[in-house]
Amino acid sequence: MRIVVLGAVHMYRGGREVPAGPPQRQAMLVALALRAGHTVALADLVDAVWGQNLPNGPVATIRTYAWQLRRSIESDPSVPSVLLSSGDGYRLAVPGAGVDALRAESLVRRAARERGAGRAEEARELLIEALALWHGHSLSGVPGPYAYGQRARLEELRLTLVEERLALDVHLGDASSALPPLAELTRAHPLREQPQALLMRALCATGRRAEALASFTAYRVRMAEELGIGPGPELTGLHARILRDDLGPRVAGGNRTPRQSVPAQTATPVRSGRVSPVGMQGVHPPTRPPAQLPPAPADFTGRDAETARLCGLLTSADRPVPAIVSVTGMAGTGKTALTLRAAHRVRSAYPDGQLYADLSGRQGTPTGPAAVLATFLRALGVAAADIPDGVDDRSRLMRSVLDGRRVLIVLDDVHDPAELALFLPGSAGSGVAVTHRTGLAGLPVSGRIDLGMFRREESLALFRAVAGSDRVDREHAAALAVAESCGHLPLAVRIAASRMAARPGRRISDLALRLADERRRLKELRLDGLTVEAAFDASYRRLSADQVAAMGVLAPVAGPDVSLTAAAIALRMAEDAAEDLLESLVDAALLQTPRAGSYRFHDLVRCYALQQTGGTGEATLRVLRGLPHPSPQSVAGPWPGAESAR
Repeated sequence: MRIVVLGAVHMYRGGREVPAGPPQRQAMLVALALRAGHTVALADLVDAVWGQNLPNGPVATIRTYAWQLRRSIESDPSVPSVLLSSGDGYRLAVPGAGVDALRAESLVRRAARERGAGRAEEARELLIEALALWHGHSLSGVPGPYAYGQRARLEELRLTLVEERLALDVHLGDASSALPPLAELTRAHPLREQPQALLMRALCATGRRAEALASFTAYRVRMAEELGIGPGPELTGLHARILRDDLGPRVAGGNRTPRQSVPAQTATPVRSGRVSPVGMQGVHPPTRPPAQLPPAPADFTGRDAETARLCGLLTSADRPVPAIVSVTGMAGTGKTALTLRAAHRVRSAYPDGQLYADLSGRQGTPTGPAAVLATFLRALGVAAADIPDGVDDRSRLMRSVLDGRRVLIVLDDVHDPAELALFLPGSAGSGVAVTHRTGLAGLPVSGRIDLGMFRREESLALFRAVAGSDRVDREHAAALAVAESCGHLPLAVRIAASRMAARPGRRISDLALRLADERRRLKELRLDGLTVEAAFDASYRRLSADQVAAMGVLAPVAGPDVSLTAAAIALRMAEDAAEDLLESLVDAALLQTPRAGSYRFHDLVRCYALQQTGGTGEATLRVLRGLPHPSPQSVAGPWPGAESAR
């Protein structure tokens, strides 16, 4: 059995080609072939073929594809089966040498061992053999997120092998044969430093020192114009050695006739997942792509529809602009957890890496965008000395570095649209997921996901996951009462369930009784430094004095809903001014507006506001006394509690 993926996908058995089938069946075959000998679960196969764009009955379709592949491969019943059912999935029983990509990687590892042992000639022969396995673009025409990521990885591997084979040509004295492919390679990848260094070495080795220096000058100008930075230390060091005529006898000396004249293959200009297969002297393969995503909560529950939508927006095909998705909601709704869960699921669609920054800072002090941009640039391979000082220059450089790459950027707790704009890539390949509490007007987003409270069943599912199913089953009503007291706010439910998990001898009904007392509710929702109050603090600190005062006035007298007219009376403001103020609190995710002209506190936000004002709005009214009083025609009449609010 032989499977070809380094080009168009083909299968061969017993010397004859067997049909690989339509594109989506090929996507399944590729997912099995590149993990030959290992079981691939049904869920992983579904994800490999379709990602988040699932058809009806994806598992049944995968089983149909498996049956069709078996029928193609095993037309002779006397031949042992190679596509085996294994656990909850399938395994392709083909040796690594039977898949060309796996064979190429094996040859690369052998070449590294030969080079490490000082056998450069043997290493070059192995690289030539590996490069000969490519016969076009890897996985040509194969759809699906898994194929997309692997295609980028394999094309980057090919490009790295070309560089390393040419480096050995120069090292072994065959610089003249290396010059034509090096010239082609530097034209295809004008900003890539390794081919430029090899070209300069080859020119010097063939007695063309002036051309090597001119080539460096042209490269330096190109880097300055396109990226705003200079060449790296390796290349500038090489330039200095050429000026001193200090490259050593082998490189500075003449040529010798190549022992074997095999044209070096060139690769298409794909910037993608980095591979470091052979660590040869003088060659510095690209570094590992950044993988900065923190782990998503292991007991994440609920939000299935929101997760699927976020994944779909981040992996939408044929988009003309970057995918920019915002996840917004009140503090404690699980924006970060949801975003990280989705980001980990779509990693294969972003093979050049994932960047993450918490812009709120660890102690609630916002992290400056200049510092975050510098961190991102270093992670993307820019030397610290080449990072410009100004934040705008850093932003432009980051867009240049991201151009042509597929990188996912997760920005947690953004609160300024101008700040966000500094991080947005210019090319369509990358994606950005943003979490924020306040309304970011004018965001150029591909989609927006607004997180509300958990549904009742989601709250109970999280309680079960954290505190244990048996306890919830025994005290189902009490667990539901706890969730209700938490207002089905995911953070509050998690804290309450974690308190139960930390106290296995306690009854859930005891906690339910304590949470029923509104005056002590927030004090009960604390555990090991994790508190609901801390989540609200970050939002509250960003409010203006007028907004804080309005919260203090309305919280003591608010019922389930507050009409605009009633709020205006309590605030002693005209309705249009009151509406502007209340809408600003909606934007800050501290007030809800179930319908036009009506406003509502979340129970825990109201408890928090009461705690901040000592349970009365009288003191905060002083902040608002300088604002205009409502005109008689704007007041429709008193509402219960309005007089006490005055």
